[in-house]
Order: sequence, then C-alpha cells, then structure tokens
Amino acid sequence: MKNKIKYFLIIALLTCIIVFIFFIPSIFYSQSTCDNKLDVYRWDLDVFRLDDNQNRDSLIQKIKINMDPVFSFSKEDYDFLMQDPTFKIISDSTYAIFSDRVPYIEEISEGFCRYQSYFPSVEDPKIIIYLDDYITQVANPSFSPPFFPVDYHSKNWVSLGLNWFLGPDHAFYQSIPDYLRLRYDSVYISPMIFHQLGMDYINSNTLIDFNDETFLASMISTAKPYFFAKHMLPNVPEYRIFGFTLDEMQFAYENEEFFWKDILLKEQMIYSSDRELKDLYIIPGPNLNCPSRLGTWLGFKILDSYFINKKVSLKDILLESNFKKILNESNYQP
Repeated sequence: MKNKIKYFLIIALLTCIIVFIFFIPSIFYSQSTCDNKLDVYRWDLDVFRLDDNQNRDSLIQKIKINMDPVFSFSKEDYDFLMQDPTFKIISDSTYAIFSDRVPYIEEISEGFCRYQSYFPSVEDPKIIIYLDDYITQVANPSFSPPFFPVDYHSKNWVSLGLNWFLGPDHAFYQSIPDYLRLRYDSVYISPMIFHQLGMDYINSNTLIDFNDETFLASMISTAKPYFFAKHMLPNVPEYRIFGFTLDEMQFAYENEEFFWKDILLKEQMIYSSDRELKDLYIIPGPNLNCPSRLGTWLGFKILDSYFINKKVSLKDILLESNFKKILNESNYQP
C-alpha cells in the first residue's frame, strides 16, 4: 500500500513539473510579448560604414527618407560626414563593441509591447541609432556631457546615441565625472529609453504647478518617469532603472529608513523650498555623503506605496499632481 501511495505521489509530482515547464512559461511569455515588430534604423551604419561599391547619391537619398522625420541634413552634410576622420574614429570605436547589433533589443521590444498595452492608441515605436561628435568636447570646461543620451521625439521616434554607451572604462569618457561616466554603459539603455518616454507622457498630459517648489514636489515629480520605466521593464533590476551602481543601490536601501525618518521628517525638510536640498538629493551630481538623486529614489518608493495601497492605475498615478495627497495616502513607512 505504501509503495502505491509513493508511486502516485511521484506521478503527481512529475505531472506538476511538466505542466509548469510547458504551460506556465507560455502564460508569462504571452503577457510580455506582442506581434508588433520594433522598427530600428541603424543610421550610424548607413552613414559611416558604407560599402565602397555603393552609390553614394542613392544611399544618401535612402538615408534622408528614413532620417528626415527626426534629423534633417542636406546631401552636402552627408558627403562631409561620410568622409570626416573624427566620425570615422567614433564609428570604428562603436562598431568594435556592438557591431551591427542593438544591445538589449529584446528587452526594449518587450518594454514597448507593455507600453502599447497600457496606451493602445500610440503609434508603433521607431528607434534611430545615431552617433554624434560631442564626445570630442569633453575636455572643454563649458561642455556638459549628457545625463540621458536618449531623446524622445514626436510620432513615437526615439533617438539613441550609441557612442555614449561604450562602457565607463572607455577612453572617450575618462575626463568625465564619475557620476556621468558610470552611466555610459549599455545596461542603462533600456531604462533611459523608457524614462524619456515616461517624461514625455507626463509632461504632455499634466499641468505643472510651478508654484510648488517644495522638496516633496521635486521628489515625486522627478520619480515619476522612473516609476513609468519600472512598469515598462518590470524584470529589470532597480539599480539599472535609476542608473545607480550596485553600491549606490545598496546604500539607498540600507539608509532608507534613516534618511526618511531622521533627516527628512525630523528636520522638517519635506515641505521645505530650500534649493540646497534639491542640489544635494534631486539634481544629478557627484556623490558626497550619499548618492545624488537619493531624494528621487525615495519619491519612487512613495509612489510605489501609493500604487499598492490605493490600487490605482498607472495612468492615474502618473497624472496625479497633488503630491501631498500621494504622500498622505501612500502609507509609506520604511
């Protein structure tokens, strides 16, 4: 009798394993994929890695058809770019790392599938991969390297400067401050795309209260694009969403309660309009005693608590402009 029971238990266990292997993954997969194919145009390859046998005039005409909706250049501009030695160096360096592939393209595609499930009326997304020569200006004291080398344009165009993601140790970036240089890694491409997309959605659909200069307003308003990005990329680790290093992310979690209770609440900083608070904890900058944007990350945690506690939709939380209401109803208690 005991052997029969053991036999049936083994059969039941094997049945559960088979069901899990063959059926459960398909459920999750269907939730994160869609039929739309992401349109990616490698402008950089057409312009800087042309075949010697190609007809340059017809190639430029093809490039302009693809590129003019976002960046319009004349034929003379392209003739110059194709022969420019500086761009040749930048192109060779970028191609040596990425070749003709787009890093994290599957992750980006799944993010856009989720985006279209949340916002069904949006046009199919298009991504343009470009290069720029701003990297040659990094030694100029007046030059500000980009915090987001990704831009969102009308009609769902995203432009991505691939030469800004060659890795923090690349020779191009060595004179750039660490808080920027460490972001120039391909692991941050996907979150940057959806941060910019979220920022555009929020700015296009909400009225900004320029009179609210409180620290709380800055915390939550700057956190919303990251909150959007996390929902488009739910499987991406939080440090990548924020562009933190692993050490910065660990510091944030280990000091969350202390920073919230013993600094912000105890010192009554939440409703302060002191500009110095934003410079320290909101505006991107070098780490002093803590990661810059720690205040933004706390705003993200408040949004997450509000989202869970109130069971509101993503649209609702993105468009809610009453920051005091969000805090009071979030039940945020680190």
